[in-house]
Amino acid sequence: MYLRLDYASYTLQDTVRRQFPVKDKRGRTIGAAVARFSIQVIESEEPRSTPRAPIDGVGTYYGMCPHAERDGKSYGACQPDQFFKTVEERDRAVEKYFAGAAKRACKLAGR
Repeated sequence: MYLRLDYASYTLQDTVRRQFPVKDKRGRTIGAAVARFSIQVIESEEPRSTPRAPIDGVGTYYGMCPHAERDGKSYGACQPDQFFKTVEERDRAVEKYFAGAAKRACKLAGR
Protein backbone atom coordinates (compact mmCIF):
# COMPACT_ATOMS: atom_id res chain seq x y z
CA MET A 1 0.00 0.00 0.00
CA TYR A 2 1.19 3.48 -0.88
CA LEU A 3 1.84 5.67 2.16
CA ARG A 4 0.09 9.05 1.84
CA LEU A 5 1.56 11.79 3.99
CA ASP A 6 0.29 15.12 5.23
CA TYR A 7 1.55 17.89 7.49
CA ALA A 8 -0.06 17.78 10.92
CA SER A 9 1.75 20.88 12.13
CA TYR A 10 4.33 23.44 11.09
CA THR A 11 6.16 25.37 13.80
CA LEU A 12 8.51 28.23 12.96
CA GLN A 13 11.26 28.14 15.57
CA ASP A 14 13.27 31.20 14.55
CA THR A 15 15.00 33.03 11.72
CA VAL A 16 18.78 33.35 11.86
CA ARG A 17 20.25 36.33 9.99
CA ARG A 18 23.86 37.09 9.09
CA GLN A 19 25.16 40.26 7.49
CA PHE A 20 28.55 39.94 5.80
CA PRO A 21 31.16 42.75 5.86
CA VAL A 22 30.81 43.43 2.11
CA LYS A 23 28.53 45.45 -0.13
CA ASP A 24 27.15 44.83 -3.61
CA LYS A 25 27.69 47.21 -6.55
CA ARG A 26 24.70 49.29 -5.37
CA GLY A 27 26.19 49.76 -1.91
CA ARG A 28 23.82 47.39 -0.10
CA THR A 29 25.10 45.13 2.67
CA ILE A 30 24.97 41.50 1.56
CA GLY A 31 23.44 39.03 4.00
CA ALA A 32 21.49 35.84 4.35
CA ALA A 33 18.64 34.53 6.46
CA VAL A 34 17.54 31.01 7.31
CA ALA A 35 14.12 30.21 8.74
CA ARG A 36 14.34 27.17 11.03
CA PHE A 37 11.18 25.16 11.65
CA SER A 38 9.81 21.76 12.53
CA ILE A 39 7.00 19.80 10.95
CA GLN A 40 4.97 16.86 12.12
CA VAL A 41 4.14 14.44 9.31
CA ILE A 42 1.24 12.01 9.64
CA GLU A 43 -0.35 9.32 7.48
CA SER A 44 -3.59 10.50 5.93
CA GLU A 45 -6.34 9.01 3.80
CA GLU A 46 -6.84 12.33 1.99
CA PRO A 47 -3.83 14.62 2.40
CA ARG A 48 -4.47 18.37 2.25
CA SER A 49 -0.88 19.02 1.24
CA THR A 50 2.07 16.93 0.17
CA PRO A 51 5.53 17.39 1.68
CA ARG A 52 7.73 19.18 -0.87
CA ALA A 53 10.84 17.23 0.00
CA PRO A 54 11.92 13.66 0.39
CA ILE A 55 10.30 12.55 3.63
CA ASP A 56 10.65 8.87 4.51
CA GLY A 57 7.59 8.52 6.63
CA VAL A 58 5.60 9.60 9.61
CA GLY A 59 7.38 11.59 12.31
CA THR A 60 8.94 14.92 13.23
CA TYR A 61 11.33 16.60 10.80
CA TYR A 62 13.41 19.73 11.20
CA GLY A 63 13.61 22.12 8.30
CA MET A 64 15.37 25.17 6.99
CA CYS A 65 14.48 27.68 4.30
CA PRO A 66 17.46 29.86 3.24
CA HIS A 67 17.09 33.28 1.65
CA ALA A 68 19.45 36.01 0.44
CA GLU A 69 19.22 39.52 1.90
CA ARG A 70 20.35 43.02 0.97
CA ASP A 71 20.46 45.66 3.71
CA GLY A 72 18.63 43.23 6.01
CA LYS A 73 15.66 42.77 3.66
CA SER A 74 14.69 39.72 1.60
CA TYR A 75 16.28 39.70 -1.82
CA GLY A 76 15.41 37.40 -4.71
CA ALA A 77 13.74 34.03 -4.54
CA CYS A 78 14.04 31.81 -1.47
CA GLN A 79 15.65 28.43 -1.82
CA PRO A 80 13.65 25.21 -1.47
CA ASP A 81 12.95 23.93 2.02
CA GLN A 82 15.33 21.24 3.24
CA PHE A 83 14.32 18.64 5.83
CA PHE A 84 16.42 16.70 8.34
CA LYS A 85 15.72 14.00 10.91
CA THR A 86 17.55 15.76 13.75
CA VAL A 87 18.08 19.32 14.95
CA GLU A 88 21.85 18.76 14.87
CA GLU A 89 21.80 17.77 11.18
CA ARG A 90 19.73 20.83 10.36
CA ASP A 91 21.98 23.18 12.34
CA ARG A 92 25.08 21.81 10.55
CA ALA A 93 23.35 22.45 7.22
CA VAL A 94 22.49 26.02 8.32
CA GLU A 95 26.15 26.71 9.16
CA LYS A 96 27.24 25.18 5.85
CA TYR A 97 24.75 27.42 4.03
CA PHE A 98 26.09 30.54 5.79
CA ALA A 99 29.69 29.56 4.96
CA GLY A 100 28.77 29.26 1.27
CA ALA A 101 26.75 32.49 1.40
CA ALA A 102 29.76 34.33 2.85
CA LYS A 103 31.97 33.06 0.00
CA ARG A 104 29.37 34.09 -2.58
CA ALA A 105 29.06 37.52 -0.96
CA CYS A 106 32.82 38.11 -1.17
CA LYS A 107 32.85 37.00 -4.79
CA LEU A 108 29.91 39.27 -5.59
CA ALA A 109 31.71 42.19 -3.91
CA GLY A 110 34.84 41.49 -5.97
CA ARG A 111 37.05 40.27 -3.11
